[in-house]
Amino acid sequence: MALMGPTRLAAVLFDLDGVIVNTFAYWLTVMNRAAVHYRAPAISAEDLRRTWGQSLQEDIRDSFPGHEAAELEEFYRNEIPELVELLKVAPKAAAVLATLHRGGLATGLVTNASGFFARTVVEHGRLSFDVLVTAEDVGRPKPAPVCVQLACGRLSVRPSRALFVGDSPFDQKAAVAAGAHFAGIGDQVHTGLKLISLTDLLHMEAE
Repeated sequence: MALMGPTRLAAVLFDLDGVIVNTFAYWLTVMNRAAVHYRAPAISAEDLRRTWGQSLQEDIRDSFPGHEAAELEEFYRNEIPELVELLKVAPKAAAVLATLHRGGLATGLVTNASGFFARTVVEHGRLSFDVLVTAEDVGRPKPAPVCVQLACGRLSVRPSRALFVGDSPFDQKAAVAAGAHFAGIGDQVHTGLKLISLTDLLHMEAE
């Protein structure tokens, strides 16, 4: 697998949380604000790590039972302006995306997050993707492969020529099930190709 060369990939897809932007402090803060608002138990950092990468519906099941997704989404949306500075874009993310584009590679953002949140992060980080696939675009979130397949379809790229960069087992399962390559970043992915940072993508060579 290579980014460059005669057998190069055609697209690089990215998860959002933990890959393009560090949102851990944001989610810990906003979910605990929601816990206070809805009189639910507080959420610890360990709780959040354990459920990292899961869908909003699963968050509701685990932390806010009895509430609706639209209700929680509206609460989160109203909190974003006050907490936007907690969204820490990965160092050189914009530069990496620009370099991939110059090299002829398409890019996509594939996330279980809402479209509003994803677009907020993209705007905040001054980032550029060819396609965005968010929670509203698919009926089944990761680890289902639908989101990866949809991104590849929108880019007119076969999954076998796409690399998905993620930070959770959900991301890895989605990539594998879709037939795409996978690269893990962070400490929750223990098998396969590993990246220390996004800039490692620029140094991948043909096998």
